[in-house]
Amino acid sequence: MSHFKIRELWHLITFDKDLSDDKIVRLGEQGQIFYLPNASETYKKCSEHPGMKNYVRPLNNFVGDIRNLI
Repeated sequence: MSHFKIRELWHLITFDKDLSDDKIVRLGEQGQIFYLPNASETYKKCSEHPGMKNYVRPLNNFVGDIRNLI
């Protein structure tokens, strides 16, 4: 991604049952962010995990994060 000067890639996930911890960490290390439903068990687990909390955000923060970039 750095070759094309892409800083982050955002994924909006509404069905997170098949999203593995390994996938979140592996893609998160490459600058990818996962927006997950606020009430999902996956989001709650990952947002409290020291190795994954930087790669997940609640879905309701998506619009605010876009506004912060502009």
